[in-house]
Amino acid sequence: METLKTFGDISHYRLNQDKTQALPVGLTLTTKTILKDNYPFDWRKTSLTYLGVKIAPTIAEILKLNYLTLPQQCKRDLQKWSQTHISWLGKINAYKMMLLPKLLYIFRMLPIQAPQTLFNSLQNICSSFIWGNKKPRISRALLYKHPTKGGVGLPNLNQYYKATMLASGILLHSNQGIIQWVDMEKAQLDKNAMLDYLWTPKKHRPAKPNLYPTTTLTVHIWSKFLDTVGAKEKFHPNAPLTALRAISPDMRLQTWVHAGIKHTHQIMRSQEILPFTDIQTKWELPSNAIFTYLQLKGIIHTHVNKQQQSPEQGPLPSKAVIERCWKSPMKKNSISLCYKTWDNTLPNAAPHCKAMWETECTIQLTDDEWIHALNAISKWTKGHHPELFLLMRYTPSFKYAHKQLSAITILAARNLIACNWKSTLCPTKATLWDKIQQYYTYERMTAPDAKTTQRFHTTWAPWVALYDNKP
Repeated sequence: METLKTFGDISHYRLNQDKTQALPVGLTLTTKTILKDNYPFDWRKTSLTYLGVKIAPTIAEILKLNYLTLPQQCKRDLQKWSQTHISWLGKINAYKMMLLPKLLYIFRMLPIQAPQTLFNSLQNICSSFIWGNKKPRISRALLYKHPTKGGVGLPNLNQYYKATMLASGILLHSNQGIIQWVDMEKAQLDKNAMLDYLWTPKKHRPAKPNLYPTTTLTVHIWSKFLDTVGAKEKFHPNAPLTALRAISPDMRLQTWVHAGIKHTHQIMRSQEILPFTDIQTKWELPSNAIFTYLQLKGIIHTHVNKQQQSPEQGPLPSKAVIERCWKSPMKKNSISLCYKTWDNTLPNAAPHCKAMWETECTIQLTDDEWIHALNAISKWTKGHHPELFLLMRYTPSFKYAHKQLSAITILAARNLIACNWKSTLCPTKATLWDKIQQYYTYERMTAPDAKTTQRFHTTWAPWVALYDNKP
């Protein structure tokens, strides 16, 4: 207390002792009494709140106070928006902006095991909010998919929870002395043994019953990630070379690591280990390293997944996660990157959707063209004909001005759809013409002030000719 008082005198900050909370954990009754007599804090019995998180003596209580109260909090927050007339796409965006950051904060600050029923409850609340407590018109699985896969990008909270834990696994690759909690978790094992433990397949991983619950959860989610990159039973080529000691503990790898060989893929080519002479020449290894080489050769042949020889192979999100582990674990947006990795494990839009569009437009689409079409739709690129509107198959003669006019006409059509989405009747062609003419009038009024008169006439010339000759 004297130190805090001295600090206050120098910095002109005052410690409000009445508002300072303290929670005794693991103390005897005598010790608690002495502390309460000497420190006039607000002594809490069950929990205290720190940076919006309720801290309790046990994990079960932390789960109850922070995770299990989320459904009621979400209902309360969404109730305000339910009274406003918003489209279902607008509700999804409101959900992303309003609730998702709060949920991610809890997931990030409290990496503890949460029951699946919690995520089911949260997703049901979200679904009721989006569809106004009515039967969903689109399956939840389709809503979860990324727009480039034919969905709308509704957040999958279960996947975001896993992504948060996977991001913690990335941070475990950071250097010593940067993040305190990382240093504490690494200290549970000797030196760099934590990374070896992470990258060892579950089949060969030794039992560590005394790990922190947070570390155990991170390892569990990391194992699921390794399953997605083909390392369920075999080592990934990007695993630390020292992790192979799980197969042969007596291997002497110090010389190899000091020479700069940190990962298995560094000594592999064409799915096999390089000849010893090539390795010796490149990394200047001594001749007696041949004995370790023979051990590595047998282990790599049997226990390394050679189908994923380098990080350049495999799905892009998984590759990016692996690269971030070893190159820039402190980089931001790791949760988004990990979420894309989990999302990448989901199948693309159903093949019958592609077949339906091919029948409708009497065309044949390659897989690349279909992916391009989904990308184009997700970016709200517009066109006239269905092939332009949804598949973005512009002809070479389609000029920039034509694309601009095309975007404006489709914007008018979409606005009419949004205004009449509850009606059983479609907007008429005459209504669409009037809407486009409103845009034309507005553009004509603003073009002189914006000094874009020439561009205005070039863009709108086809529309003027069409409108003047309309039946």
